[in-house]
Amino acid sequence: MKQEFDNSLKPQTIPYNILVTGATGFIGSRLVQSLTKRGYTVKALSRKDVPNKDNVEFVKADLFSQNELESALRGVEIAYYLVHSMEGDKKYWKEFASRERTQAQNFLRAASKVGVKRIIYLGGLVNESLELSPHMKAGKMSETSYNLAIFR
Repeated sequence: MKQEFDNSLKPQTIPYNILVTGATGFIGSRLVQSLTKRGYTVKALSRKDVPNKDNVEFVKADLFSQNELESALRGVEIAYYLVHSMEGDKKYWKEFASRERTQAQNFLRAASKVGVKRIIYLGGLVNESLELSPHMKAGKMSETSYNLAIFR
């Protein structure tokens, strides 16, 4: 039996209604490039000031700031959550799991508040029968009623 997959992309009806977090990272930068090559306009979230490019509007926001996230997500219908919180000084590494969980929860709250229709989350493959490290536990999103697509 051959499986059919619809690889066509829907036309974008509202400019800059797609947001990519982690847009300056390895996966995020490639996703932004792929979307813009296909004619989409994209909001790219960064914690640093980054100049805009053709069809890419960079928005500065800290994932620990609910107000900044809500502002960045206004008008967005589809959000890619590609953040992996390995930043910062070594003193924060012990708090990795709680920091990453807080960031994801803040993002979900802000997205819900401003009406984002879909979040696409990049997770990791894990063996459910094994005890996970704090690092891997932080990368697992809990069940939610939100329209969430998880890629592993």
